[in-house]
Amino acid sequence: MTVNQHSSRPYNLDSLSLMVSHFGTRVIEPTPKTPFVCYDEFNQVLMVKGNSTNPDMQKFYHEILTDVKANLEETDQLTVSFYFQNINTSTAKVLFDFFKYLRSMRAVGKRIHVIWSAEADNEMMETGRDFAEIYDMDFHYLAA
Repeated sequence: MTVNQHSSRPYNLDSLSLMVSHFGTRVIEPTPKTPFVCYDEFNQVLMVKGNSTNPDMQKFYHEILTDVKANLEETDQLTVSFYFQNINTSTAKVLFDFFKYLRSMRAVGKRIHVIWSAEADNEMMETGRDFAEIYDMDFHYLAA
């Protein structure tokens, strides 16, 4: 399967596949229980959007977050954009660990930018504020 980056076709929600383009962009297509994930290695941008409610989200995120961490060791910045409709406790654990790591990278001088998007009246916005407070990080909030 190939990725047409210029297509306006919606992603297939019935399959999950990891694809790597020639430009260092990795894409995981969404399913009803897993989010769309796009990691642009060249620009150090990670975007996660959708539902993250599969029981084993640690396994789902492991490979992509391992790559993000390895690349951040070699660069000086990372932008992460989250737009969750729903998350479960498995995802919350992944996020706790990831934000702890990002805080440690910020402490050694890495520029970490976190964008947290949610519906304005959705408790997911409050979840983002909680993560920012727990890890003493500045998030940029976008109400969708």
